[in-house]
Amino acid sequence: MAHVTGQSRYQSTLFPEVLDEVVGRDDPVRVIDAFVAGLDLEGLGFSKAVAEEMGRPPYAPGDLLKLYIYGYLHRVRASRRLEAETRRNVQVMWLNQPPDAAFKTIADFRKDHAEAIVKVCRAFIGFCREQSLSAPSCWRLTGRRSRRWRAASRSLTPKRIEQMNAAIDRKIADYLASMDEADRRSRQRPASSRRGGCD
Repeated sequence: MAHVTGQSRYQSTLFPEVLDEVVGRDDPVRVIDAFVAGLDLEGLGFSKAVAEEMGRPPYAPGDLLKLYIYGYLHRVRASRRLEAETRRNVQVMWLNQPPDAAFKTIADFRKDHAEAIVKVCRAFIGFCREQSLSAPSCWRLTGRRSRRWRAASRSLTPKRIEQMNAAIDRKIADYLASMDEADRRSRQRPASSRRGGCD
């Protein structure tokens, strides 16, 4: 009796011609895309939100921002791993559309826009709460299930709101610090151990 095997890698297949067909209509990356599309990136403090006419074209800050939000929701912290996702992950390819950014570009973007990224994190948490998104990824983001949020919102006081905002700020700071640490660790490891793509 033969083993169960898949199709030969040399067999012709009919993959979808459009990347949009691969990503489901209810895929969370569509939420990330819509959220970032509605932001005033220049007003939030992102440089190069409007490309200059002269010089080398920059990466769109919105694309790099989408990559960071995706990384947060999927616990991908190191810039090298985010770079790898741009080459192998269909959701990220759909989300970013672009050419894949090098890990240094990804790390520099975070370093250069730390304050703006914090503002976006706060806005995204508020967005998830307003939309009552209850997926596990948003529980990680908001720190509570949406039912608990709705129950708490009935008795919100200025002091309670201040405490909640302080807790959100701590979570954001912890997350950004963990990304810096992941990048530090990946730089310290020898190049041979990084080729496997595991962090």
